[in-house]
Amino acid sequence: MFIIDFSLASEATFPKSDDIFRVKFMRPFWKTDNLKFTINSYEGLDEDSLKSTMKEIRVVPNPYVATNVMEPSVSNQFLNQRRRLLFTNIPAQAIIKIFTVSGVLVDEINVNNSPQDGAVHWDMLTREGLEIAAGMYLYHVESLATGDKKFGKFADIK
Repeated sequence: MFIIDFSLASEATFPKSDDIFRVKFMRPFWKTDNLKFTINSYEGLDEDSLKSTMKEIRVVPNPYVATNVMEPSVSNQFLNQRRRLLFTNIPAQAIIKIFTVSGVLVDEINVNNSPQDGAVHWDMLTREGLEIAAGMYLYHVESLATGDKKFGKFADIK
């Protein structure tokens, strides 16, 4: 019998979805040999970890400048790619609402990512499909798992 135990590993090195492990045996199998795999899943939700993650939410780039090097349309000679803003460290299930400074709802993004993917791109279009104007904007992120909220701001400079 053998055991692969990850209890001494750090959280950064835990196996992730789609990881592949190879087990090499030094002796041939006998017809009486059996292999049994048991995977203990973690059912709980680490709310303290999620709260600290909410503090790490960022908007990149901030301020957004239309000629930013990150912008795909700057290097695209046909200019057929849209502008975009990146939200980082977003919870896997969340709602992002973007408002003008006067409180008008500009757009709402429903996030349903895998737990390890905290990135969400926004196309910088309103709910009506219009490009946003230059100025200051507010964002509100709410985690659907814990109900925690984060408010922030970003600027769009053209």
